[in-house]
Amino acid sequence: MDFSITFGYPYLTQKEDQIMPIIRVEMFQGRSLEQKRALVKKLTEETARITGCNREAVYVVIDDVNKENWGAGGILCTDKVHH
Repeated sequence: MDFSITFGYPYLTQKEDQIMPIIRVEMFQGRSLEQKRALVKKLTEETARITGCNREAVYVVIDDVNKENWGAGGILCTDKVHH
């Protein structure tokens, strides 16, 4: 897997009953701007639909991570050989 998604609800909007979801996506570098736009759009739409909050209240943060900064199973991803 070359991405992870974390959901958080640390803030309420000015209306105390309105949540402000924050979605953090960590993935390997290399996705295009169009792919990121599509991801942000879909995550926002679905989060708003499921939670009942306004789309404007949903925040998405994308962190592009270099494979040399991501390890799995005790091995840096840059060192893994894919067959």
